[in-house]
Amino acid sequence: MSPKADRRGRDRFGFPDALPAYYCLGLAAVVMAIDFAIGTRLEFPSIFALPVFYAAWYGGLKWGLPLSFIQLFHVVTVVVHGGSEAAIFDATVAASIRVIVVSAIAWWISGLRDDQKKLSREVELLEGLLPICSYCKRIRDDDGDWQPLEKYIGDRSDATFTHGVCQSCLETELAQDSHRRAG
Repeated sequence: MSPKADRRGRDRFGFPDALPAYYCLGLAAVVMAIDFAIGTRLEFPSIFALPVFYAAWYGGLKWGLPLSFIQLFHVVTVVVHGGSEAAIFDATVAASIRVIVVSAIAWWISGLRDDQKKLSREVELLEGLLPICSYCKRIRDDDGDWQPLEKYIGDRSDATFTHGVCQSCLETELAQDSHRRAG
C-alpha cells in the first residue's frame, strides 16, 4: 500500500488504488443510454469523456484510446431521432473533433497515472523503517514473513545483487578454515 493511501486502498485524492478497467464499459453504456433517451433536444458532450478518462486512468491507453470513439455515438442518436442531413453532418464534425481532443486527454491521463504509479513506488522504496533480524539479516515484509535481504530489496527496486567477500570476513573465514584444518 502506498504511503499516501489509506487502509481502504484509496489515494490522497479519494480514488481507489485499483479498479477493473472494464468497468468503463458499463459507464459508457449508461452515458450512451442517457444520450439516446434525451435525444437531440439537449447535448452534453462532456459527459461522454467520463468513461474515457476512467478507462485511461485504470486501464491505460489500450482502454482509453479506443473508448474515445464513444463520442461518435451522438451521431447515431441524431440519425435515429430523425435529424436532417445538416444536423447529421454537424454532429459528425463535432464528434470527430471531440474524439481528437478526448484522445489527447486520455493519452495525458494515462501518462499521468503511469507517473503517479512510479512516484508511489519510489516513495515506498525510499521511506520507512525496515525490520531486520540482527542475526541473520532477513527483513520482515508487510505480511510478517522474513525474507532474505537480497530478495526483499530486489522485489522493491531495480537493484540486482552480486556476491563477494569483504576483507574482514575473508580474514575471519580463512582463520576459521585454518583452525578447522588444524583441529
